[in-house]
Amino acid sequence: MKKQKGALRSGVLGNPLEMGFWILEQWLSLRQKQKNLIPFFQDNFIKTIAIYGMGVLGKRLYEELQNSEIKIRYAIDRNPGAKTKLDFEVYGLKESALSSVDAIVVTPVYDYWPIVGSLEMKTNAPILSLKDIVDYCVTGG
Repeated sequence: MKKQKGALRSGVLGNPLEMGFWILEQWLSLRQKQKNLIPFFQDNFIKTIAIYGMGVLGKRLYEELQNSEIKIRYAIDRNPGAKTKLDFEVYGLKESALSSVDAIVVTPVYDYWPIVGSLEMKTNAPILSLKDIVDYCVTGG
């Protein structure tokens, strides 16, 4: 994976509510410019991902990647039984190990670092924040 401007470790810092609004605002500005998040994955040779968190941001990411060459292998969510009508399996937090993917994208801004810590015990895949992906695409990589 090509290394980019701190996108593999900066994560979500500061006020989670403000960060959530920042992510949505920046993502919307990309969409207004007819751009999307796909260049991040292409530039970093990421072809398969898992999404942690299928709330509002996770669903938006799913929709954006749905017709691209980036394949979502599975998702992880606190309420896996409540997530239906998806093209992939949704696992709960209690899974002992996770299938191999090129990266896991964490969409929640609350409890970001505890989520990362939990995932690092279950996988060797790079763990990325949605904030860093959006930032990469807004700044042009």
